[in-house]
Amino acid sequence: MKRSVIILIILVITVLGFNSVIAKDETFKIGFDDNGVGDRFEDISEAKGMWSYAYGNQDASATVKEKDGNKYMALSGFMHIASSEMIEAPYTFSVDAQISEYGYIGFFVRSTTTVTRYNPHFSADMYFRYYELDWYKEAGGKEDNENGLGGSGIYVQFQSDSIRVNVKTYMPDSLKVGTRYFDFPIPDGLDISKFFNIKFVDSGTKVEIYIENKLLATVEMSEPGEYEDDAEDQNEYLKKAVVKDDKGNVVLSIDNARLSVNEGEVAIGNRNKKLNIDNLSITYSEPDPTATPEQTNTPAPTKTPDKTAIITQVPKTNSPVPDDDTSGFSATLIIAIVSGIVVLAGAVVVVILLKKDSSVK
Repeated sequence: MKRSVIILIILVITVLGFNSVIAKDETFKIGFDDNGVGDRFEDISEAKGMWSYAYGNQDASATVKEKDGNKYMALSGFMHIASSEMIEAPYTFSVDAQISEYGYIGFFVRSTTTVTRYNPHFSADMYFRYYELDWYKEAGGKEDNENGLGGSGIYVQFQSDSIRVNVKTYMPDSLKVGTRYFDFPIPDGLDISKFFNIKFVDSGTKVEIYIENKLLATVEMSEPGEYEDDAEDQNEYLKKAVVKDDKGNVVLSIDNARLSVNEGEVAIGNRNKKLNIDNLSITYSEPDPTATPEQTNTPAPTKTPDKTAIITQVPKTNSPVPDDDTSGFSATLIIAIVSGIVVLAGAVVVVILLKKDSSVK
């Protein structure tokens, strides 16, 4: 009886150990206190493999600065910082921001790679980077849509008197990309000239947007599919987006959204403004290493961009191919190996004890 109780305890410990080993929540956070003033974002070792960047003009930069004992990353010019890989829901994207200029600064989730488009406004090809306008009005758009940043996703933008939640849309005219939005009042006491926190919590079917840990808005997403009229773009999107306020009231409903299915890039786009960021983090769940990955129809772009049309007409891009970093794969592989070892060790111990127990009898 005593030996049976011991065996039962070992089995329970083994199962608990296995569950702790396969705990899938991981946080990748970058603060800049350990970096030197003047260090560039592209040279920060903690960012490599997890984050990429693109500069759209020669004046663009992302460098470490310090004020009042706090180090942070200062962004200027036409540039963006984006996750190197698509992040699968559920995940949380959080960043501290300090904004001194209103307008075209966007904090993105649920974005995906879009194709290169010919923009008649510039008579040149353009690529929808996160600092780039979609040029809906200038390129001939006639519908009820506005100009916005990027080519897909949900993004938050700060106005002088509001916080704008934008949803990228499919449009049949212009460059087939537009923007719908709703302006929320700025929460009492929020001063965006000082560092404050922006957080997106993506559960898979909805994205909750928090400002200073207070719910601002929720975007519910559904109805995956392709836009068959857009032959150049075969990405699959969530087409239905319902934006609600913090009390659950519907403030905007969209049937032609461009929101990436299952996973997406997160990013910060800066269109020639001044923006400071700190404590950039993604917390997400690794896929179960024993599960069969779900197949989604999200092919690569049909055309590789060769230049970027921007307002300054200076198409410079420094988006490096990430280092041979296999952090996502390695984490999954390590989880699988360690989990197997834990279970195998527990099984071996149980077998040995069972043999001893039978021999005693």
